Amino acid sequence: MVLGSSSKKIPAFAGMTFPFGRSRCFSICSYGVKTGNNNLKINSKLTKYTVENFRDIEIPERITILTDFATTHLSALADYGVSEAQITDLVTSVEDFRELIGQPRLNRSKSNLQNKSAKEILKSVMRILNKELDNVMLQFQISNPSFHEGYDKARVIVD
Repeated sequence: MVLGSSSKKIPAFAGMTFPFGRSRCFSICSYGVKTGNNNLKINSKLTKYTVENFRDIEIPERITILTDFATTHLSALADYGVSEAQITDLVTSVEDFRELIGQPRLNRSKSNLQNKSAKEILKSVMRILNKELDNVMLQFQISNPSFHEGYDKARVIVD
């Protein structure tokens, strides 16, 4: 599943709702029209355009409204082709989707820790070079000047 960019949410959303199907969302919308439930009409109208404009965190919330309603009114929605198994599959998919939207933050945290570790290692290496190896190399200034000069040139960092 792909998250983040609104143009890439549709595959993630389609995969999440496939067992339930967009047609079931429209069935629930039809039931909302029939019963005069405006909140249900608004929340069950899930088109490609509306999903593309959702933030990642909004998708599970909108689907949860549908599943809660569908569970409550399951017997009435049976005439519209909505089954308990479909609702259960959708609830499971929403939970999986919620886990996915938490992963980017976790990945950023891991990356930050790795960068911090790399910085600490680099700092340790630079300390060894500057405080230890540079002092050891001083003995070659007189005994082997060309070797010392090569070392000094090799220590220059080129961007």
